[in-house]
Amino acid sequence: MEDIRIGIVGCGGMAYTHTIGIAQHGRARVTAIAEPKEANRERFLKFGLPGWIEHSMATDDSLRKAVKTIRSAGGKYAVYTNYKRMVEREPLDAVLILTPHTLHYRQILDALDAGLHVLVEKPMACTTRDAEDIVKAARKSRKVVGVAYQRHVTPIYIYLRETVRSGKIGKVEHILFNLCQSWYQFTKGTWRRSPKYAGGGELMDSGSHIVDAMLWVTGLKPKRVFGKMIYFDARVDINSAVIVEFANGAMGQINIIGKTPIPFGEELILTGSNGALHWKWDTLEYYDANGKKSPAEIPSYPQMTPVGNFLDAIEGKAQIAAPPECGLGVVRVTEAAFKSSKLGRYVNL
Repeated sequence: MEDIRIGIVGCGGMAYTHTIGIAQHGRARVTAIAEPKEANRERFLKFGLPGWIEHSMATDDSLRKAVKTIRSAGGKYAVYTNYKRMVEREPLDAVLILTPHTLHYRQILDALDAGLHVLVEKPMACTTRDAEDIVKAARKSRKVVGVAYQRHVTPIYIYLRETVRSGKIGKVEHILFNLCQSWYQFTKGTWRRSPKYAGGGELMDSGSHIVDAMLWVTGLKPKRVFGKMIYFDARVDINSAVIVEFANGAMGQINIIGKTPIPFGEELILTGSNGALHWKWDTLEYYDANGKKSPAEIPSYPQMTPVGNFLDAIEGKAQIAAPPECGLGVVRVTEAAFKSSKLGRYVNL
């Protein structure tokens, strides 16, 4: 099989992460890019990495090798300022959509109309109506369409999901998710602070991963949502508290803390009728029904990235880890949380 030909829509920070994942996969290559901002285009063509990736290269041989491969290619891509011209003119097999949130909807549909497979960064869309349209279009197209929710291919979350499904902790009764991130500080002056392009604040952005993880790990169906947001001096939400009541009677609580000196922290407490799981940073503990604590033994899972899974799915070697239906579920809860915050009451789903 020939290499899968990839077009990238949007050459911001995530373009580097996914391009490295493509190089590591080994059976795909980026052949075209579309980016309206000259500075972003020029930096990507030189593959001038963000600082956090440069730092990771010091201890990651696979990462260093991938970056060397990309740079040795010399940025020989077809370059466009308009994504639609790229998908209409270039001989592509798939696109990665890595643009501001509110642009995703139209770009996904245009790519599917061009007969391409699509991987989109989170959130898939910003409204339930748009997300429903995408699900319908994806099913009709018979193309691989995925959302880059990396927790679906992260060993700790795969283990959490499998443990819940096994019944080890019994019936899920409560889920608590905490996310701390200096989002308020590092998004100043960026499109993520613009309602026009972001569609919302941290709940729509990093919080999208947390909403998705709650739904995917538990497999529960949300019934109604209550949300409260604090904006501080921003035009988008910074801190959020969201309560999700599920059809089985369980309650989920999500706390998004975006104005904090803590660079990043994530915690999950998953409580069932016969046990509990507590994950914080890189430590996972299991509690039995009597409160006895023990370290959880996580099996060895294959190392995977969202783009690696996407490419395997195109080749027919895997199922897409986070299909459009996952994106729709996240948007439904998120949109209900925003509506609830404005109305001051629960919103039914």
